[in-house]
Amino acid sequence: LDDLFGDRPELNSRISSMNSSMAGLAGSLGPWLGILFFRRGMTAAAFITPAAMLLAQAVLFLLFMPETLRPEDRRPFALGDVLTSANPFANCAILMRNGVELRRLALASSLYHGCTSTWFGTLEAYRSDAIGWSPDFILGYESIFFLSTAVSTAMVVPTLISRWGNRGLFQIWSYVAGFAYMGVGQAWRPDAGPARFFRRSVQYIVPALILQDPWTDPCSFPLRAMVINQGGVSC
Repeated sequence: LDDLFGDRPELNSRISSMNSSMAGLAGSLGPWLGILFFRRGMTAAAFITPAAMLLAQAVLFLLFMPETLRPEDRRPFALGDVLTSANPFANCAILMRNGVELRRLALASSLYHGCTSTWFGTLEAYRSDAIGWSPDFILGYESIFFLSTAVSTAMVVPTLISRWGNRGLFQIWSYVAGFAYMGVGQAWRPDAGPARFFRRSVQYIVPALILQDPWTDPCSFPLRAMVINQGGVSC
């Protein structure tokens, strides 16, 4: 995508969004396979199946996907590049040294991923311990979550990008994300009684599915496309 559309950031982000809808459809089936495997005692299949799918993905790219980088931009492989131009720390320094626009985008990306990585790192403990969801309940929710992602990335997010553009959408949806986190966080309010599980589940699911998803997509696709485009312009 970056090879073909990196210099057209809004088209890049819209295509990325629609493309990810296929991943959402696959993700909605995966949790149900997990439930089926573990309930039937097929624990090995739960690990062999995704490994086989990754292998098939690699074969697909090696045999049937042409090189997308423009011929004039290609360079022969050199082992030294692994330690120099492929050094992630050196690449991060490039983002900081090539103009205020690229530096601000890099800082915004750092804050965004710091937020999402913190959230996903505490997700399972929050849902299983604080709210009290069982593994099967979590997998069922994940299936619905990915299905909603498939719909939103195919139909909602491209429309939002066309309406507000990458920069505007990232700004607007960052506020939406803040409200979504506040809403989800209300699920952990202390209380007692038999209604606690239902109340906590509803207060988690409603903002998570309505606001939080697809909130990551209107933030991540435009931000990444803007960084790629500005990097090409600046470097």
